[in-house]
Amino acid sequence: MIVHKFGGSSLADAAGFERVGDIVMAAAGSKAVVVSAMAGVTNDLVSIVEMAMTRDEAYRDRLRALRGRHRDAAEQLLGLGAVPIVRSIERDFGDLEDVLRAAWILRDASPGTFDMVTGYGEIWSARLFSALLISKGAQADWLNARTSSW
Repeated sequence: MIVHKFGGSSLADAAGFERVGDIVMAAAGSKAVVVSAMAGVTNDLVSIVEMAMTRDEAYRDRLRALRGRHRDAAEQLLGLGAVPIVRSIERDFGDLEDVLRAAWILRDASPGTFDMVTGYGEIWSARLFSALLISKGAQADWLNARTSSW
């Protein structure tokens, strides 16, 4: 089994996902791929939680921009096939809005809250990358480390 690991700078945008997809598709044999969040996403998510805690309303704009970045990448990579991925990402952002509203009200967020929020970046990348590989004809599925028992 070949294990590939790609960091956020490799997955900065749709073009990066395409390059990484081509690398994985060209490799022979069984593969496992580990992907990071898109470049800057983890830092953005940390900042968004901190902004919500301090009641800085600009966190909503940052969250909206992050949502758009992921939606745009999915649509660029998958065209009409992006609909299921975009729907799942939209659900996640709905959950994030609830968590961030709680941080706003409490003026606080636990370490577990930060972990949960920042973990979404990897989940979005994994979902998107799996869908991209499938669109290229590969057999692929993504695993959520939060719920998978390997």
